[in-house]
Amino acid sequence: MAVSNAKNSSKPEDMYLGRSAYRSEFPKTDIQFDSGHENRLFGKVDTLGNAVHLNDSFLTFFATKDDKKNVSCINFMADAFVDAREEYERAVSKNLINTESIYFKEKMIVFEGWKKYPVLFEQNTNTFYQNMVIFLNNNSAKILNFEQFAESLLNYIKISRFPLTRVGYFESIFNPPHTTGLVLDIFDGDAGDDEQREEFVSDPNYDFVSALLGKRGLRFDAQVPWRIIANIQSNNLRNFISPKIFNFGKVQESYLEEGYQLQDIFDKYYFKSFLGAEFAAFQEYKETIKIFYSNYITIFPKQDKLVVNDRCGVKKTFVFAQPIKFKPDSKEEDLFFLDLYYQTRVFETFYSFDNTKLQFHRDNYRGLYLYNKVRQKGVTEALSYINYNIGTLAYRSPSLKEINLTRQGNSDSM
Repeated sequence: MAVSNAKNSSKPEDMYLGRSAYRSEFPKTDIQFDSGHENRLFGKVDTLGNAVHLNDSFLTFFATKDDKKNVSCINFMADAFVDAREEYERAVSKNLINTESIYFKEKMIVFEGWKKYPVLFEQNTNTFYQNMVIFLNNNSAKILNFEQFAESLLNYIKISRFPLTRVGYFESIFNPPHTTGLVLDIFDGDAGDDEQREEFVSDPNYDFVSALLGKRGLRFDAQVPWRIIANIQSNNLRNFISPKIFNFGKVQESYLEEGYQLQDIFDKYYFKSFLGAEFAAFQEYKETIKIFYSNYITIFPKQDKLVVNDRCGVKKTFVFAQPIKFKPDSKEEDLFFLDLYYQTRVFETFYSFDNTKLQFHRDNYRGLYLYNKVRQKGVTEALSYINYNIGTLAYRSPSLKEINLTRQGNSDSM
């Protein structure tokens, strides 16, 4: 009998009890990764806490005719996985794998690999707007101008914790780990089905395959058991990383002596999600919200209003929503959106400033903007200040080694 029959569709109480029982019966082990709790920001922030995204020029496509897609992942993980898959197939030929298993067959098939973040971010933006409209309607919002709309938008972010900015999306749970290039799924399962997760980790082949992967610095995920994650802190993975990070064998003498550091991986393989693109990201943010408002008042162009006069008493009439009053790219518009962006990032990072700190930040980023005569430079410096002072979720949590990477002390393990 399964320890937990909970699914994502279960009642909250049943889900809580089921998930608690599952975690108690199947606690995370030292040969597993935990993408749901300990390592939730794995591959999404670097060791300095910067939100990052993969440079897709470092992807390797390695699918065979048996794989379900033309899958890819970061190049050193591809090398490690292909090597592991070859050993797996040798083990099958020696009858070391029970291929009657539902989960482990003659071939180790990959069902999902790297996912392209721009497509997912666009989907996230569309979902944000759709859910916000539902939220506003459920709360009987009366929006007649852009300022009211912006206030309602912030309220929705605060309550829903749904990210809107690119940097907020990169570090959020809405950004799947596949965008990091460090993840491969070898089964097409339902991660919300505890019974299926239990069956996978209880499979007689599970420990053998875990050890096989671990020799190469790869681990199964404790939350999604059929998900393989490249443990970039593992010494076992260094043999696959080193030839790649040192320009395919052209190793500098200093590197031969010292080896690479963890941050070197992020510096070579990832872009910092905001650095150098502040102005473009700000323009995108502005246009997105203006489009949201335009679409909203097209659907809901007017609101009811009760008017009282001496002749008719109470009369019902309509008031139409006003267009945005700002002149495009004016100082007034820029300052309004800088304030809006600042508050958006505060809510996205779940951070709480007192009013004194909020006003201090506001005076400073506005001052940086107004001091510069060149608009783009002013916007860039103001945004750099905001992002430096708010940071990312990585700075709101415990050790980066616990959240972004693996627990300190486990670097020699799988």
